[in-house]
Amino acid sequence: MKILRIIENRRKFYTFSMVIILAGFLAMFTYKFMNHQTALNYDIDFVGGTVMNVNIEKEFNKEDIMKIVYEATNSESIQVQKVQGENSVIIKYQVKDTVPQENKVQAAPLTAEQNTVNQQPVQTEPTTTDVTTPDTEVPEAPNYQNHIENVIKALSDKYGLKSENFISTEDISPTISTEMQLNAILSILLGTLFILIYISIRFKNVKMGIAAILALLHDVLVVLAVYAIFRIPINNAFIAAVLTIVGYSINDTVIIFDRIRENKKLYTKLSLTELINKSITETFARSIYTSMTTVIVTTVLFIFGVDKLREFTFPLIVGIISGTYSSIGNASPLWYDMIKNQEKKA
Repeated sequence: MKILRIIENRRKFYTFSMVIILAGFLAMFTYKFMNHQTALNYDIDFVGGTVMNVNIEKEFNKEDIMKIVYEATNSESIQVQKVQGENSVIIKYQVKDTVPQENKVQAAPLTAEQNTVNQQPVQTEPTTTDVTTPDTEVPEAPNYQNHIENVIKALSDKYGLKSENFISTEDISPTISTEMQLNAILSILLGTLFILIYISIRFKNVKMGIAAILALLHDVLVVLAVYAIFRIPINNAFIAAVLTIVGYSINDTVIIFDRIRENKKLYTKLSLTELINKSITETFARSIYTSMTTVIVTTVLFIFGVDKLREFTFPLIVGIISGTYSSIGNASPLWYDMIKNQEKKA
């Protein structure tokens, strides 16, 4: 078996990772300070906005609906999702300074000409929806109502819709979204903390735990870079995918560290470099095959799944590939750099 020279080439792995991560930060900087947009393309779950559920009752083109909504709202953040098996669509858009600053979800009142829309609450997590009736006064939200009316009128003119075709309309306040962001960050931090504790206890080596956490941080930053470069919306599915990636990636890292521990007892005369290279080589095929089969299945789900499933599977595909790369090329080399001086002294 040919031994892979991972440690000798570790700086190449580090450089490749840094190029991708820095490209992501550069994209964020460009969008934020040069294009005057948000650094990341946040979904309305995080920035607040409007959700409409509309029954078109005929085949439709998502690009046409996006164009209609843009002309009615001038929103730069529009998402159109077709309901699987139906001729219905869920429209999401965000217009600055038009969402009521209240910590609840409200349905938009319609004008008398449009009749009363059959409003049903669309569940948002983690906050319970509170849908108001058309008679309820919505304070200081005239622009919000106008945008809703403009979208309804434009869709009605285009597709000949009636009031009953507009199943529900609601807004998500930025106050709720801020809470979601904090909960998402807290979830990731707690997850990484528990992983650090687990690795440190299992291998009785805190530096192995630190190296594993740095490799996980690499995976999260790579996924974030892809989202920043291609302006993919960040929503709750992204957070769930990131937590899944963290759990999946650490599995490969633990297997390699476990093999290092076993080989250290079996091959006492090997140098630290030889020990790590041998251990990675012995687990290399397993890591590649496991990740490959997972990526194939996830890719099939991405191609043939509904939009909501694609939102979850895409970051998984990127994260699994990145996690496999970091487990092989970053985690063990980082641990090597932390302890190499100690080994030389010993």
